[in-house]
Amino acid sequence: MFVAVCEDSTLERVRIVDILNSIDCIKHVVNFDEPTKLLNYFKSNRVDLVILDINLPTMNGIEAARAIRRIDPEVFIVFVTGYDNFCLKAFSLYATDYILKPFNPDRLERTIRRVYKSLDKQDNRIVEIKTQNVIYRVKQSEIILIEKVLNRCNVYTEQFTFDVITPLKYFEDILDKDKFVRTHAGYLVNKDKISKIEVNGNLSYTVYFNNIEKTALVSRGKKDKLIEHKHTEKVVAGD
Repeated sequence: MFVAVCEDSTLERVRIVDILNSIDCIKHVVNFDEPTKLLNYFKSNRVDLVILDINLPTMNGIEAARAIRRIDPEVFIVFVTGYDNFCLKAFSLYATDYILKPFNPDRLERTIRRVYKSLDKQDNRIVEIKTQNVIYRVKQSEIILIEKVLNRCNVYTEQFTFDVITPLKYFEDILDKDKFVRTHAGYLVNKDKISKIEVNGNLSYTVYFNNIEKTALVSRGKKDKLIEHKHTEKVVAGD
């Protein structure tokens, strides 16, 4: 899980970040001392959960949450603040929790784990896909594979193929690493979408997917990452 923290108090920000870094389901934490920096980061980076104070410079936490909701209506938002009079406004923005300072670290961890379970169950994380003229917002779970083509990429879903100007490394960084595997220099695949893997005569492998004809290649050294996954273990051809 990727978490962004916005808190103008250095001591409180460090405390929150330390707690987050101790929770095993969190993969990456970024922190900011004011909302403008947070919003600039949020526009082009993966964030699953935002933790906000209320009393912030440039705009307060409620205003920041409204701006965040305009960018991504699905992201989880938790307020950690010393002000109890903004609670109703916070929940009107579909906040996941409103935690008053001083808080018990266990309370924050319980909230984090609840968010993580929701993410794991729904897999509705939104990914921005930028073509030449349009930015599309696609659920991560809808992406089947991404193919590198020169300095561009093709992103395949069941219904559409997007010709994007974004490099493959960008998707490798933001997509869930438990689900998406770099199988080859030119392919990033969603393990949940694989139907079978066949061995080729040149000791590489071909990956087939559910509901699309497009295939991907797997380098021999990458095969083990796929057969660890329960849906592909029984369909991998032998060496």
